[in-house]
Amino acid sequence: MQAGFREMDSARNLRLAGSLRHLIGMDPVQPRSHRGRAIYGPKEKLPYITSKFFIFNEILHAEFIKIHKITYTRKDDWVINTSDGMIIKLNDDKSAEVLKRFVDNFQIVLKSMNKRITSVDLRYRDGFAVSSDTIKKINHKL
Repeated sequence: MQAGFREMDSARNLRLAGSLRHLIGMDPVQPRSHRGRAIYGPKEKLPYITSKFFIFNEILHAEFIKIHKITYTRKDDWVINTSDGMIIKLNDDKSAEVLKRFVDNFQIVLKSMNKRITSVDLRYRDGFAVSSDTIKKINHKL
């Protein structure tokens, strides 16, 4: 395990799931929200979705990226919408490891592109795809 990243034990997952039951959308089209964050997914996956939310949140916090909305799809994929408008797509298998690898390389990607990242697809086996918008420079003339 890498520094700053830890798996949560199942007892803690269940305790968190019980205390945060109101956060999880009981149906994919009926989300629950808390403090501007919405969590979508099947009701039967409540403990799993909750534990993954906290794991992803901890990983993204390293780059000060905040989760605005997280969706666990019926195809076992994750879609994370961040508070700054970025969309991150993940497969369920090895999702935390892949997200951690992206976060570790986030600044390198950002510097090389010199653009605002709008979408990241981490579902590739050997890497990831990044979509971006150009950064508009505002020229304030008085």
